Amino acid sequence: MLNLGISTTGQAEFLNRQFGTVRFCYNTGLRIMSHRYKRHGQSLSAKHDIKKLLPVAKKSRQYGWLRDADSMALQQALINLDKAFQRFFDPKQAAPEPIQCVEGSKIIGLDIGLSHLAIDSTGRKVANPRFLKKAQKNLKRKQQALSRTKKGSARRAKARRLVAKAHERVANARNDFQHKLSRQIVDDNQAVIVETLKVSNMMKNAGLAKHIGDASWQALTTKLDYKAKEQGKHLVKIDPWFASSKTCRVCQHKMDAMPLNVRSWECPACHTLHDRDVNEALNIKHQGIIKLKAEGLSVSAHGGSRKPGMSPVAA
Repeated sequence: MLNLGISTTGQAEFLNRQFGTVRFCYNTGLRIMSHRYKRHGQSLSAKHDIKKLLPVAKKSRQYGWLRDADSMALQQALINLDKAFQRFFDPKQAAPEPIQCVEGSKIIGLDIGLSHLAIDSTGRKVANPRFLKKAQKNLKRKQQALSRTKKGSARRAKARRLVAKAHERVANARNDFQHKLSRQIVDDNQAVIVETLKVSNMMKNAGLAKHIGDASWQALTTKLDYKAKEQGKHLVKIDPWFASSKTCRVCQHKMDAMPLNVRSWECPACHTLHDRDVNEALNIKHQGIIKLKAEGLSVSAHGGSRKPGMSPVAA
């Protein structure tokens, strides 16, 4: 069984089944397309022709087990297969070259948290949906029902499937939300700057571990990364040592400490009143621009997110 560090056997089994069905869907689609091309010289579209076969397969006795798989994951497997075929027959279909001249106004700094899942350098705040917390009562009830069943019994097998299904619904809801959010962020910008967090260390905090896992920050960053690459855009990761939350974005004064319960603060040097999260997102953006330039990219002068009187964010 694939070791993913999942907390329960049921979750691990569910994920391994998902990976297996995705591989089956991709490989079967590839076999059908290759056979049609070799025998008849005809090209099929995975995301159109093969995709139409999925509902038929799910209704059949032989492949009825596909109904238990996440339909979005299966469809994405066929989309990936279609892209692979396009690149094979036409190299020009490969992912575009990265953008070399980035507009300052199309660069966004992104701070992630628990109260708000994402706060960007424009001041926009996206609430944390807390999917696991909302489903907690239902999950607890099903897990308790599972614990009352006898090992090896049919009732236990059924109860385990119900628990796995409940976790699947939570995962699907979170995944769908993150896909939509990451798509919007990447479509609206040319470069997205994020802070690298030491999630493994943060998970050691027993009081926050469940909430951090529910937020699934790493999964959101991964989605931002590959979506940006698909469009030739940039995802820049800032080192975790950068004191983004303790540094005044206007005068660069650095506070000695910034407890988590402090959500707004006044800089003792320039007396600017800061929203903690927005200030952090702006600092992250500024560091990202520095990193983009260090990599040889051109950044336009219209980044204008900082107040007059401080060093410019772009040149």
